[in-house]
Amino acid sequence: LRIQWCPALGTTDEIVEQLWPLTSARPKKQVASSCPFALPNDGKDGGSDGNNNKNNNDPQTTTTAIPKRLWSAMARRAGVTPGQTWGQVNKKLVRKLGMQINECDIEITGKGTFKDEFVTAGGVSLKDIDMKTMQSKKCPGLFFCGELINVDGVTG
Repeated sequence: LRIQWCPALGTTDEIVEQLWPLTSARPKKQVASSCPFALPNDGKDGGSDGNNNKNNNDPQTTTTAIPKRLWSAMARRAGVTPGQTWGQVNKKLVRKLGMQINECDIEITGKGTFKDEFVTAGGVSLKDIDMKTMQSKKCPGLFFCGELINVDGVTG
């Protein structure tokens, strides 16, 4: 299974071009500590400086494009060692990290070890899915299964 975690960041090469400057801009910051890509703040969650100016660089009000735990796992998979800083990574490692963001290959080896697998409510509405193909009605080429779908019940 190949996952493109954040398509809005562009191609792998474009992601690498965005990551590489961090080696000099943030040389002492740990790579795995947080995702350097911020999502735009819409100003509805207190993300302003009190003068209606959006404060997109404030870590207290900025949402990252990739959640912290996922970013940390992606960094490990790319070969980033615990405590490694941006100043300590080379171009090859930055490229591997870019590939984890944009071309993350996950091998599915089977079902879990639980006796009964189950899915829980919450997810993509059934009315937004073509049930014959499991394809999104809103985004052609996007397919859903399992816990991504708004269903609830034992599946194993």
